[in-house]
Amino acid sequence: MPQFTFAIAATYVVQLLGAGIMATLSYAFHRQYRRSYLEHWTRGWTALAICRLTTAIAFFLATERHEPAAHPLRLAITLVIGVTDYVQVGWFLFGVYEIVRRRPVRQAADAR
Repeated sequence: MPQFTFAIAATYVVQLLGAGIMATLSYAFHRQYRRSYLEHWTRGWTALAICRLTTAIAFFLATERHEPAAHPLRLAITLVIGVTDYVQVGWFLFGVYEIVRRRPVRQAADAR
């Protein structure tokens, strides 16, 4: 059975910090240049950071707290992980699609 060691915790922290730094940089670039693809990438990096955080929590609950897979907290965390994984890929692809098309993808707030 895997254990939640310092090396594993450090790996999760580095992944979370990396995603957080990229989200912050993307947000700063979006504020300066006002490009909509940067907004999509900011959301994608934020979703990745949330996914990394919830993955670390799920691993900790499974290995150290020995919570069963059917525990409501682990199920909720798994749902968050699944949603953020798919949403992150979608937002990154929207950003790339905008660059390739050279036109912004219409968002719900823009379609008034």
